[in-house]
Amino acid sequence: MLVWRMTYKNIINRVIVEVSCKAQKIIYLIFTIILTTTASFSQQQKIPKSSDFYHTYKKEGDIIRVYDVDKNLVREVYLGKGIAYNIYNKDILLTHMQNRFFLKEPIINSCKTKEYLYTGVDCKYFIQTDEGAGYTKKYKIDTYGFKKLVFSSSIYDNEPSPPLLSDKEMEKIDKEQDSLARLQPKVNYRIEEKHNNDVFKYTTYKNDKKEIEYIIKFNGENLVSNVYLLFIIDGGTPQERYDISIQKAFYDQEKNLIKIKEWTSKNYNQFKDVIQDKGEEFFIDEVFKNPEKCFNLDLFLTTEYVYNKDCLLIEKKSIYHSYNNEITKVVYDYDIKKRLVKSTTFFDDIIQKQDVFSYD
Repeated sequence: MLVWRMTYKNIINRVIVEVSCKAQKIIYLIFTIILTTTASFSQQQKIPKSSDFYHTYKKEGDIIRVYDVDKNLVREVYLGKGIAYNIYNKDILLTHMQNRFFLKEPIINSCKTKEYLYTGVDCKYFIQTDEGAGYTKKYKIDTYGFKKLVFSSSIYDNEPSPPLLSDKEMEKIDKEQDSLARLQPKVNYRIEEKHNNDVFKYTTYKNDKKEIEYIIKFNGENLVSNVYLLFIIDGGTPQERYDISIQKAFYDQEKNLIKIKEWTSKNYNQFKDVIQDKGEEFFIDEVFKNPEKCFNLDLFLTTEYVYNKDCLLIEKKSIYHSYNNEITKVVYDYDIKKRLVKSTTFFDDIIQKQDVFSYD
């Protein structure tokens, strides 16, 4: 009887151990699945048809983070709040200087620019335009936190698409273009980039002739503080050949852009002489420190940005000094959730346009 009791006890213990082991395995399996799911969910995933700028994304709850090809964070989307932040700094600009250079993207920006994810806009014009009294647009927010246009009464969004061509017609056009290209002189483009501490120089050459030159200076916050831009047009008089723009930026403590001053000139010789006599380093220091005192320049434009205590942009004012100091002003209004609900555009204090924004 004692032997049987001991055997029975051993059997019970063995069953308990086996059940315990199975329970541990189940718990371990569940834990592994949770970790794997969480890791895969929070990993950066490729955006379909992505660009080098908006390349991958990562979603955590209602927050979407978008990264460029170099894994720089370029955009943060807060779906619950209906806002997105477009991020801007030295690393991002230099990564995309070549493929964004010819786009109409401003070189100077705040550290974070707020974008509102409204789903509707009603525009009303107070002046005569091609679109009459205004238009209505509707948007949806896609998987990656971008606004996508789904409806528009704007004539510019509803222009008829050109008719589709057949394969034979396309082949004929391609052959004609190839024939014309062979008759044209070959054009070689070359790009030079120089980076020295806080100054970046970007130059393009066409058949070894300088065509465009950017010199950009960054401040201690890795934001653009100064820009020198030179366009050289092939042909024409010296006054027509050169187009020079110099910009100086000012920021507040929150790294918000508060002012940009822009000067222009067509007299390239005054810059060229300083570079030849005293060197490029001296020229860059002078042109960025006190450009209006060191060179003969025309003050072209001053743009001012005003924020409230919540760092919301409430006014943008542009003064065109070369056009009798004409002023364009945009005033922004927000709701209790700090979302943009209205923007009103004035020209010399006369209302021109008003946009009303709505959210789902």
